[in-house]
Amino acid sequence: SRADAQPYLEAIMAKIRADPNGTLGYTALSTGQCGYPSDFPGVSDALKEKYPVTTCKSVKLGVNLNGKEVTVTGHPVFIDTLQNIFAAAKRESWWNEETSRNGINPILTSGGYRSIETQAYLRMKNCGHRTYEQVASSGAGASCKPPTAKIGFSRHNLGLAIDFGGLIGSDGNSKSHKWLESKGLDGDGTFDIKNFQKEDWHWSSDGF
Repeated sequence: SRADAQPYLEAIMAKIRADPNGTLGYTALSTGQCGYPSDFPGVSDALKEKYPVTTCKSVKLGVNLNGKEVTVTGHPVFIDTLQNIFAAAKRESWWNEETSRNGINPILTSGGYRSIETQAYLRMKNCGHRTYEQVASSGAGASCKPPTAKIGFSRHNLGLAIDFGGLIGSDGNSKSHKWLESKGLDGDGTFDIKNFQKEDWHWSSDGF
């Protein structure tokens, strides 16, 4: 539980705060910032130009499984993409069909920006990690269920990822998921968003 993990988490976060750039290996984002730092490793210059570090944007977008509106925070360009996706999806015939049959919105947002502290906790929860060295250095290996990026490298930590719930996250064969695949970077390119193939629900700026 989060309560059980808290003593370990506090020790981990103390080390991260002492040297954030050294921990991450790139220039740490300030509070309220989203985007790719110019020295973020393994990302093309084109992506860094498209999603430069800037103030995060928050919007009401979709509802969760309890029917409550969800505030999604992320890079302004990425948020604009999500808003375009929702607007286009609502014009599709399957939208009302799947909603009426299942009683839920077929594209539900369940997460945007995620803090470094939350990412560290997820490493503890999903990977069994308990030390700073583990959460900061280990890759998202087979011990992590589901795969969980090391701190700072989840695109959620940059405000460049979203988790879709409902049908799109529970069944990769649903009409909503197939439609989004057909329109994303791995489809016809209508929307600048790509699916992480190991997780039906996870979509980001580059598929990670």
